[in-house]
Amino acid sequence: MATTQKRKRNVRQPEFDEYVKQKIYFTAYNQALELCGDRSVAVRVALRVLHKVENNLHAFTGDLKQFANAL
Repeated sequence: MATTQKRKRNVRQPEFDEYVKQKIYFTAYNQALELCGDRSVAVRVALRVLHKVENNLHAFTGDLKQFANAL
């Protein structure tokens, strides 16, 4: 049963990751648009925020892997 659940989770993971990326992007876009009122600036800000979040997430998962290996 656990392998079946794991398989389903792996199938859904890319869809969930894409959903999270879209939520981060649109939240950053809407906030930037409210602050500056310029769409082109809001797009650049949203993309920059998304890249920063992705980079921090990769660094965090790398730290978790190192911690797990140390145990």
